[in-house]
Amino acid sequence: MRKGSHRLSLARLFHEYELSIRQAKLKKNLPVPDSLLERRADDVRNIINPHAMKRMKVVETQICGKPNTLIITNNMGFHRRGEFPSSRPRKDILINYRYLEKPLR
Repeated sequence: MRKGSHRLSLARLFHEYELSIRQAKLKKNLPVPDSLLERRADDVRNIINPHAMKRMKVVETQICGKPNTLIITNNMGFHRRGEFPSSRPRKDILINYRYLEKPLR
C-alpha cells in the first residue's frame, strides 16, 4: 500500500498520462525502458516511475493482518501483493461500490 496515493493531484495526473503512453507502447510492441517494467514469468507490466513516486511524495507501506483479518482499502491508490510464504490458497472478497456512477443523459 502506498499511503496517500489515492489522492488526485497534478503529479498523479502526469503519472497516469505517462503510464498510459507506456502501456500503449507495450500493446504495440514498441520499446519501453526495462527500468520501468516488471517481468513475472511471461507477464510484462508497467511499474510506477521512481521520479513520479517522488513527485507524488508516496512512500510504500506494508499492511499486514493476522489470519481472518478484514482489511478495507481504497484501491484507487497504488497497491501490490507481497511475497506469500505459504503455499495455501488465499481467499479474497472484492466488493465495488459504484453508487455515484450514473449514465450521462
